[in-house]
Amino acid sequence: MRDKLSSGELDAAHALYGMIYGLHLGIAGKQQAMANLMTLNNNGQAITLSNQLRAQGVTDGGSLQKLVAASEPGSYRFAHTFPTGTHAMWLYYWLASVGIDPFRDLRILVVPPPQMVMNMKIGNMSGFCVGEPWNQRAISEKVGYTAVTSQQIWPDHPEKILATRAQWVAENPHTARALTAAVLEAARWIDASDANRRETAQAIAGRAYLNTKADAITGRMLGQYQDGLGHRWQDAHGMQFFRDGEVSFPGCRTACGFLPSSSAGDC
Repeated sequence: MRDKLSSGELDAAHALYGMIYGLHLGIAGKQQAMANLMTLNNNGQAITLSNQLRAQGVTDGGSLQKLVAASEPGSYRFAHTFPTGTHAMWLYYWLASVGIDPFRDLRILVVPPPQMVMNMKIGNMSGFCVGEPWNQRAISEKVGYTAVTSQQIWPDHPEKILATRAQWVAENPHTARALTAAVLEAARWIDASDANRRETAQAIAGRAYLNTKADAITGRMLGQYQDGLGHRWQDAHGMQFFRDGEVSFPGCRTACGFLPSSSAGDC
């Protein structure tokens, strides 16, 4: 994603918040001026631990810390999706909060989201942080369980963004505005009803998109969580795409006319 955006092979993309800022700062690849057109969602990520850890008595951060402390550094491998991405941030923060130094105590891997569950299944990693539906897939396939969700770490946090290059926005201002308006309208539609969320889950489950069963997507789209340890709950901070405009504020409110016209010209 980073390379295709940088080269211009892609004009815009759904991307990790931190990846785009890292690229803009030159710490996630060759420095290039980037643009964040809008935030696409809040919440909806999680940290999954393997059932092998569960068999060793690990059910939470405290029991994980005791196991890691009693092992040689690097004995356990954990994965995220990109060094400056939000998945890395959630993983490092949560591990540190329970007394585990992710850089000294563990071996950290970078793995594409669709490969997380399979790598855990064959024993390549003991834990990972990623978006959905891969955390639910790990539960459904009896590979792992949810240790913590990202919204439990930071309720209503920003997550994915609609990203592009600053040069593309400068060269195509009207297209950038139209693209943002179209995606914002889709976000409003998804959040309008549970029926729309179910329809969205069915659409993105197809082979051209997530290539997984809709059941693995629908529950967490509706905020209906299970952790694989017998606990179920309706999450008060489930995945949100619009939330009365708060998800994408302030950029899209300005770009798409939510603010008075006198302010819109400042965008």
